[in-house]
Amino acid sequence: MIGPGRLRPGSTARLAGLALLAAVLAAAVAPAPTPARAADSVEQRIEDLARDDPFVSLQAESELRRLEYDAFAPLIEASRSRRPEIRLTVDRILDDLLESFLLELESEYRSLDLDRRELEELRARQRAREEIARLESVVKRWKEEIPDLDSKAERFLTRLALQRRREELAPGEPPDPDLERKLAELTAEVEALKAAAPDLEKKVLELARYYQLKSLQPTLEERGEVEPLRIQELSERVAEREPRVERLVARVHQWGLPVYSAIAARRRVLPVSGPSEAGDLRPPVQILYEEILSEAMEKLPEDIWQPSAEEIGAVRYCAALLWAHEIDRRGPRAERARRLLDRHIDLTIGDLDSPEWAVRERAARELYRLETRGLDALLRKTGLEDAADFDPAAGPHAFLACLLRWRIDPRTYHRVGMHFGEYRQLSYAARRRKIFQYARAAGHDALPTLRAVVIDDSLEPSFLVKYAASKALESQAGDRLGYLVLKSLHPALVLKRPQISKDLRIIQGLAHVRSKRYAEAIEEFSRILEDAPFDFEGNYHTAFTYLLMKNFPKAVHYFEIARRIQPEDQLTLYNLACAYSLGGKQDQALEALEASVKAGFDDADHMEQDPDLDPLRNLPRFRKLIEELRAAQRSPR
Repeated sequence: MIGPGRLRPGSTARLAGLALLAAVLAAAVAPAPTPARAADSVEQRIEDLARDDPFVSLQAESELRRLEYDAFAPLIEASRSRRPEIRLTVDRILDDLLESFLLELESEYRSLDLDRRELEELRARQRAREEIARLESVVKRWKEEIPDLDSKAERFLTRLALQRRREELAPGEPPDPDLERKLAELTAEVEALKAAAPDLEKKVLELARYYQLKSLQPTLEERGEVEPLRIQELSERVAEREPRVERLVARVHQWGLPVYSAIAARRRVLPVSGPSEAGDLRPPVQILYEEILSEAMEKLPEDIWQPSAEEIGAVRYCAALLWAHEIDRRGPRAERARRLLDRHIDLTIGDLDSPEWAVRERAARELYRLETRGLDALLRKTGLEDAADFDPAAGPHAFLACLLRWRIDPRTYHRVGMHFGEYRQLSYAARRRKIFQYARAAGHDALPTLRAVVIDDSLEPSFLVKYAASKALESQAGDRLGYLVLKSLHPALVLKRPQISKDLRIIQGLAHVRSKRYAEAIEEFSRILEDAPFDFEGNYHTAFTYLLMKNFPKAVHYFEIARRIQPEDQLTLYNLACAYSLGGKQDQALEALEASVKAGFDDADHMEQDPDLDPLRNLPRFRKLIEELRAAQRSPR
């Protein structure tokens, strides 16, 4: 045997290397395969997955992964193979390719949703300004025609408000005599006014609309030429993105069962950014996924619902989450789905004892994906009442039950090597450390576990540890569910602890900033400043949000406060320079920029490319600052 580095010129190994290089070069200049040959090649690679030669099987797997979407259809067909040596490897490749595909779909749809929302907001502002302009002349004419119009409108609107108060009384609640008296008086007055001027009520409602819009006018002002350009840019981006999302959704339906199954699993672990205007906590991608699944349930082939004894082995791992979905939505096949799912869970628990490690791994992950159904069945199998603590004496599957109880994907455990079997015996401080360590190690995969810590008091009773899990959810997975749960279930605890209240408001505000809901973000940061006007983070985030809103005077105002609180913070000084620059104050911008460099900001490339500094770009003082930064970078330290 010749060890590494021992080959001599002219050796057989070197000749083999040259031959391999020649083969690679020949392959590089060979003509591309025809579609038929490409399909044959995919089928051959799938067959090669079962070869005894590990180099051949590994090369086949690598090639199939490289082909990505082109390999989906034959891989899906192969996933129904009864040959476990192929099926298990194919399932693993499909899982990874599907995850990449769904990440692409989610990214495209989130971007589309954000663009649509911002575009609708800008168009609504535009429509409101047009409505104010229309009503202005109309209202002026009405006031000339109808004496004391405002006073008459006030009586109309007061009567409407009193009527609503009466309608809001609880059933069986006695009427309020004072309310009834006032309502009777106003009704008589209003009826007399309507008799004198039949169209007066319509005019009053228009007048109320006018005053409502006028009260919002400061926030509706058009920001020069920027807003029309932004509307045009967003319209073009939406027009480009919509067909891309439609094509990706069409592929979902083209590929069918395995993709539907992956969607059914993923929709439960999507990050929550906050409630919609209708109070819906579901993220937009989850709503899209549920629409896809609703359509899918009508398209599934009949053999999914009535598989033979032989067929169930081929489809059950793909179909199980859809059977569970049919049960949860109480669909027409719910009872049939329940029988099939129970049979699948029994077979899957049996797979845990397979001599094949790949079979055992797939079974463990399937029980995780089935959530409480998988855990409950495993607890019955192991004879455990609860699996939050790991007892090695409880049997071979007790550790898996512990992972499932803490919502840890077995694959995540194999990757990060962390579990929570001893968690409840740890001290308060150790539990908090465990939360942050696991969040950093697992990243987005920590989301189900951290949510369980926040929501389930039997896993974690301490509010402060739940708060730590909420912070980890936001920082590692961009998920605000923990914040929303704590705010709704423990409002008093949040309010009694100013630091916690502040941190949660920052989490809330930053989530609004990411969603481009800047007014809501300002509201959250303002609440911090009401209690602590000189809080650095509250002022910094308020200033940065105003900078994004292109409200440069207010951005300067809050950045200047943050600057006086922490005079050496380089990012505050740099962003203050950007706000001054965009606001047309070049001298102040250059002074803040020089201060940021003095405080340690040294990214000359970013400074030269930052469009916020375009107004300074050709000034000698700016060029001198860049040259000094470049010279400092070149000089030996």
